[in-house]
Order: sequence, then C-alpha cells, then structure tokens
Amino acid sequence: MIDFECPHCGNQIHAQDSAAGKRGQCKKCGESARVPDVTHVPFEHLPADEPTQSTSGLTGLPVSLKVGLPVLIVLLLFAGFIIFGANRPKRGQPVAVNRVAIAEDRIVSLTVVPNVSQGGPVVVSGTTNLPAETSLMISLEDVLTKQTHAETKVAVSPDGTFKSGPLGPPSGLKDGPYVASVVMPIARVQPESVRRIIGSDGQYLKGSLVETGPVGVSVHAETKFTIGGQDAVANQMTRAKHDLDQYRASAIQIEQLFTRLESAKSERLRDDSAGWGEFARKWKSDFGNIQKSIHGLDDPYARLCVGGPLGPINLMFSGIAFEDHGKYQRSKSDYAERLKELNDFLQKCAVITQANVTSNDAEKASDLDNDDLRFKWLNETYNTSVHWVKDKVWEEVDNKTGRVSYVYNETARIKEHIEIFCPKRNYEVRLLAGKMELKKDGKWGWVANGKWDAPAPK
Repeated sequence: MIDFECPHCGNQIHAQDSAAGKRGQCKKCGESARVPDVTHVPFEHLPADEPTQSTSGLTGLPVSLKVGLPVLIVLLLFAGFIIFGANRPKRGQPVAVNRVAIAEDRIVSLTVVPNVSQGGPVVVSGTTNLPAETSLMISLEDVLTKQTHAETKVAVSPDGTFKSGPLGPPSGLKDGPYVASVVMPIARVQPESVRRIIGSDGQYLKGSLVETGPVGVSVHAETKFTIGGQDAVANQMTRAKHDLDQYRASAIQIEQLFTRLESAKSERLRDDSAGWGEFARKWKSDFGNIQKSIHGLDDPYARLCVGGPLGPINLMFSGIAFEDHGKYQRSKSDYAERLKELNDFLQKCAVITQANVTSNDAEKASDLDNDDLRFKWLNETYNTSVHWVKDKVWEEVDNKTGRVSYVYNETARIKEHIEIFCPKRNYEVRLLAGKMELKKDGKWGWVANGKWDAPAPK
C-alpha cells in the first residue's frame, strides 16, 4: 500500500502498490494526482554465520552487502522524500492553481458560427479560451419578432471548441434574419474545476464580452445570420403581417363568442330549453372551430396569447348552462384579464409590421408614426365595433349578435383620423379619437361617439 498526500489539497490518499507511477483523481478536490514510485522493500536481519539462498538477485554477494543494500535503498528514498517534498504545501495551506485557459490579464475570446443546412435545422459551433467543461447556453432568436426559436446547453471541450445539436424545427427556420447567441452563465452555476480558473465570482474574466449583472458575471457573444437570400427580410415581413391578420381574426371571433354569451344570459335564454339547446350546439361548434384554428398557429407564444381568453369563456358558458352565477362572474373577470393580454400582444405585433411599412415604404406611410395601432374602433352610441380585417377592408360588427352589419373600404389614413367608405349604403365616414363623422353634401358631421381600442399615433 502506498500512502501520500494530494499535491493540490493535502488530502491523504491510499493507493495499491500496482498503481505506482500512474495518475488518478483525488476524491476530495477532483484534481489529477500522480501516485509516487515508492516500492516497499521487505527485508530481514539474517545471521552472518547462516547464509541462505536468496531469490532477490543478490546470490553470490557477501552477507553484509546483502543486508546493507536494502537499508541503503530505504535511506536514499527517505532522503529524496525530505528533499523533494520540502516544497509541498502543508495541509490547510492554499494551493496555487495554474490558470491555463484564463489568467487575470487575459481577455475572453468567444466566436459563434451558425451552420445553416438547406431546408434543415441550424447547428451553432465556435471556439473560446474559456476553460474546458465551461457550461454555455446557445439560443436562436428572430430579429423581427424577438421570438426565441431554440435553446440548448453545451460544454466547452478540452480543445476549446463547442458545438450544439440541431436547433429549430426539423424542416428548418423560415426566411429572415436571426441571431445566434452564446452565453456563459454566472460562475456560481459552473463546475468547480471551472471556478478554480475563472474565479468563484468570475473575477478573472476580462474583455468586451464580459457582462456584470445583478446576479454575477457572465459572458455573451452573438452573430447575426440570414436564411433565404435577398428576399429573406421581405418574406419575413410579409409573414409577420399574415400572422397578425390571423391573430386579429381569432381575437374578433373570441369577442363575438363573448358577446353572444352576454346576450344569452341577459335574455335568460337558459329558461327556454329548446332555444338554449340550439344556441349551445351552435356556440360550442364555433368555439371548437376557433380553438382548432388557434392550435394551428406556428408560434407557441402566439397560441398562448391568442388562445388565452378561450378558457374563461368556456367556463362562462358552463356557468350559464348550470345556472352558476358566481362561476360566470369569476370567469368573466378572468376573461377580461386574458383579453387585455391578447390586445397587448396584438399591439406589439402591430408595431412590428407598421415599423416595416415605415422603413420599406416611406412614401406610402409618410404621414404615419411607427406606433399607429388603430385597427378597432368602438361605437359607443350604437354598440357596434368597426375593425380592420385585411389590406384596406374593414367590417362593422353588432356587439350584441356578433354579426357583420357592413363592410367598408379604407380611403385615407392620417394621424387625426381614418376614412372608410361603405359601398352598400354609399356613404363615407371617418373615425376619430372620440367620435365618428359622416360626410354629407361635402361636409363632415357627427354621427356617433366612440373611441379607438388602441391608442392613436402621437
């Protein structure tokens, strides 16, 4: 048995004789340590007048030499231990760590290389001088929508490289600009071997990639890349507008479901078994269709925001069906909160698409700011809502029945108002911040009070 101390932490280590000269891992500090080449040589004091046969290769030597040679070997080993072990740190003393990857005066380097395969996922790789086993987080983000499409965790290899697995959907990311980000989380979540090099709080990390936040020091590097060639940005903007149209259409259908429930409750339709049965079948069918449409949205976050009000609305229906007024009112309050979240989401999406119009079609939108979010006007006088559908098409919906009353075409848009024309009734109205005006004999006059469901441009 060979007994020795770990040169890094002073821990007492016991190893078999067969391990002499080999390296092993200290159970206490985890560092690699070499087992000394110390061989225990047993011997006996034999009587000088009784020579015996030796199996140790000393046959033929004088007896005194046979006895003295092992003693000499032991003395030499002991002297070597005294000489070469003098500089070994004593138990409890700090052990100097050789910072191979990062030193106090060295700057962190981190390169990010996204590899895009045709019609397939993205693989992010790179190189760094961060220590081996450093934990890194890799993510892909859509530049336009700020949506994170994929995240994964990797570790730095001993040669200073790292590589993710396939990121994004199997069919590949859609056309557009993206950002591949690599982040080293704070030192406290890093392996002990890494903390010994970068510092317990990351204090040895220096350079422009190093960020100091409220919870600690991290490292961040990113690279922008584009999928889809020259038309990638235009395709992405078109897709964002199409998605917004879908979100708005679903939001309108959800509000119509709500309006129908309110009408059914106020008219005590539940008291009429036949009438309620017909209403319930149609309402549940429409609810299922809307739910299926929302589940088909590509963006998981959009599905969460757009579909948020569906849960409370379904409970409202249950409250009417089982004549539970308390349940209906609680669910109605939850619906109002989810609807506000949905409208906030729609406004953010509208900012994205409107910013695109302003940057790519300045002449067409020179009179608009980037925060023009006017897509729904609430008619408080006649209890209707006039909302944008697509392109320049608007519809007026009866809030009580949920039915479309009239269809309009947008004719003008400025900061003060939006003008729309109704072919069916052959008149033109304009929607302002507090009222609707009708154009008659070339003059504009009041016709209804109302307001925008979103703020007008400043």
